[in-house]
Amino acid sequence: MIMMRRGSGRAPPPYILVGLVLVIAILGFNYWTLSTQHADLQQEVEKLQSEVKISAMKQEQSEKKNSALQETVHEMDELSNRLNKKIQSDDDALRSSDQENQKLKYEITSLKNKAAKMQEQINSLNQEAEDRELDLSKAKETNSHLASERDDAIDAIAEKDAMINALKRQLEQAQDELAALRREKLAVAKPKVVPGLMNIQGIENKEPFLGPGQLDYISRGAVNTHDKGMQGINFHREIPILPRVNPNAARKKPRFSVADIAREVVAGPQLHPEPQMHPGPHILPGPAYNPAGNGMEGAGVLAAPQPIEQEVVPVNNAGHQLMPPAGN
Repeated sequence: MIMMRRGSGRAPPPYILVGLVLVIAILGFNYWTLSTQHADLQQEVEKLQSEVKISAMKQEQSEKKNSALQETVHEMDELSNRLNKKIQSDDDALRSSDQENQKLKYEITSLKNKAAKMQEQINSLNQEAEDRELDLSKAKETNSHLASERDDAIDAIAEKDAMINALKRQLEQAQDELAALRREKLAVAKPKVVPGLMNIQGIENKEPFLGPGQLDYISRGAVNTHDKGMQGINFHREIPILPRVNPNAARKKPRFSVADIAREVVAGPQLHPEPQMHPGPHILPGPAYNPAGNGMEGAGVLAAPQPIEQEVVPVNNAGHQLMPPAGN
């Protein structure tokens, strides 16, 4: 039985296989890193070899240049020897000509003094010329600035003239429009003059002719009447007739209703008295109308005797309407 167990093939444990795989992976990674390092080192060695070759070539070139320089040094030494010999010969010649040189030096110093004086004069003249040029440039700048200011002033004057002409045209147009508007307002505001006692020219200065039961003339400012039916109505132009109030607000009970009309129809027709004439002047209730927009709220108007139900348009002495006719 023991031999049977030993002879039978058993699989190795799994952790041994995993360890072997890890060892193989580590060895492969190390081999790859070493191979890459080896390749990099080979490239560096090749670069160093090329640099060594270049340095060797430079050394050879420098040695050649050094030999050439040594040859030039030898040539310069020979040239310097020849020049020294020539200098010695020249020194001998100079020694013989010292006296002549002293004379020439004296003449040279005198000429230098004269040249210095002339140079001072030249410097002063140059300074004067520079000052003149500076003054000339300043004058040119001033002239150009004045010319530009003159051109700007001419342009500004032309612009002002154009603006003045345009404003004149606008003023004339505005005056024409204002005159047309005034004519339109006068044509619209001029009411129809109706015959009546208060429309007579200078009626206030005449003695009143009073009949039985009639009152004397009353000044307009002393009368203040309010018509309940005209409250909330404004007779000015371009203003809504209906009052601008909240439509959802609570309202009072109306004085007249459709139900009342229905009751009157059921009750039967009633005779309405004809309009009667009042003997004297009466006061028209309600606000006075002013076409200029200044309403005379609460001012009474005196009018001639008229039928009660007849529409009357009273006017003042200037012909202006005091109250518009009903329905406007």
